[in-house]
Amino acid sequence: MTFDFFYDSDGDARAKMDGPHERAGDYLESDIQGSAAQAKRILAAVDDILAGRLERFQETGNANTLVLSVKDVRIIPESGDAPPLYMDIADFRELVAAWLRFLELSSPAE
Repeated sequence: MTFDFFYDSDGDARAKMDGPHERAGDYLESDIQGSAAQAKRILAAVDDILAGRLERFQETGNANTLVLSVKDVRIIPESGDAPPLYMDIADFRELVAAWLRFLELSSPAE
């Protein structure tokens, strides 16, 4: 999985993802957006699942429904005909952690 994070000309955080993971980029942009607090909350849910403290986590955001389980992560679009994305939970954790680092270490003005 390859990705690049940047700020667009309006100052919004953007994620450019490789083809199969484009939906994950949409999730970062639309549902976590520029919120480090939201990214931390999702990482905490992932960690709870990986540690066995939580069996399943589900929430619907601005554009997608996120379903976390030890088996996989599903990112399901709320509109349109696009199919859901299935990801390994460890890969998803790595992606959200990278997004959080991007948000914390950069700003639209940079």
